[in-house]
Amino acid sequence: AEDGIRDDLVTGVQTCALPICQRLSKYQEGACEFRYFDCFAHASTLLCIYAITVDSTKRDLRLFFRQSRQSQPVSRDWNLLFQTPEFTNAKVVASYHSYGQEPDTTEINSTILSLKKSLLLPRVNNDSSLSWIQWDGDSENLVRRQNILEPSGMPFTGKIDLIITPALAIDIRGNRLGQGGGIYDRALAQSEAWKVALINDHEFVSDILPVESHDQRVDAVVTPTRIMRF
Repeated sequence: AEDGIRDDLVTGVQTCALPICQRLSKYQEGACEFRYFDCFAHASTLLCIYAITVDSTKRDLRLFFRQSRQSQPVSRDWNLLFQTPEFTNAKVVASYHSYGQEPDTTEINSTILSLKKSLLLPRVNNDSSLSWIQWDGDSENLVRRQNILEPSGMPFTGKIDLIITPALAIDIRGNRLGQGGGIYDRALAQSEAWKVALINDHEFVSDILPVESHDQRVDAVVTPTRIMRF
């Protein structure tokens, strides 16, 4: 443990990104612990961790990673994904339309279609469940729902070989931090497809993310420079 701070897990964490040089001045004895999220591009970031609820923890972590994306270029190179046997052999691939500072899925979706694979995109239903809809690449068949473009059409009911899922962060066990709401977790739990998350390099973390019983792990994570399997 660093500086006499014990190194055991806590029930939940609340994060505040602090430069290392500030950690002692911000430390409240008996109230918090320190852990490094050994991010590739943020190795010097220190997280001040408080024992609070997992739900609050996740909210703070989401805020942290959303803010970190604002200062990073949008990732667009997914050649490592295209080289995996799971992608090569897949006939039906579920992907999504990225938006904002999310890793860009434009090339992924175009590649899926160019290889004559069936491309599915997610649509959120009124009951907060998720349906997969086959999309042919025609923008006329997309409907904007807040910031997200969703496909129109009937839900796909066949076998899905591969699901490409968004994430804010992935840890070394394959735990996924999503945007909140559990919509993807419920959909992933219902599928036996190979599940891979897209993130930026610095969003793969060496510490363990807080998880709840409904949270679903992914089988692999892909960044522009590496792929990790779990």
